[in-house]
Amino acid sequence: MVHHKHLSGVSYFAIFLAAAGYSAQAPIVGAWTSVNVPNPSKRAAAIGLLMLFGSVGGGSIGSNIYIASEAPVYPLGFGFSVGATVLGAMIPATVHWYLLRKENRRREMMSLEDVHEKYTPAELGEMGEDSPLFRFTL
Repeated sequence: MVHHKHLSGVSYFAIFLAAAGYSAQAPIVGAWTSVNVPNPSKRAAAIGLLMLFGSVGGGSIGSNIYIASEAPVYPLGFGFSVGATVLGAMIPATVHWYLLRKENRRREMMSLEDVHEKYTPAELGEMGEDSPLFRFTL
């Protein structure tokens, strides 16, 4: 159903924009996690948890917010979906960025000499993202 018959092309194009932007945060968050977790086992678990948390809402909430009495526009359903997408992308990304920046700043306070006195090169190599020399990508 097209709500504005004289703007059917614009409405059709908007569907493509919505489909392209609906899950745009998932690849970005997945890539960011992959870069910042160098250990393959931890990376697999982190990405798996991200996908799990991201899909829980769709299956459990999605089927209950599109109320039949609101058809065909579903303002509650679409409003909730857009709000959850924006909040689900913006809040975790902002918190993640803040915490990684804070950790990078803490590590920058340590001098290179102190790090090499405290750890051997082998220990630093085995520490992965826990190494004081590792910097998270922001």
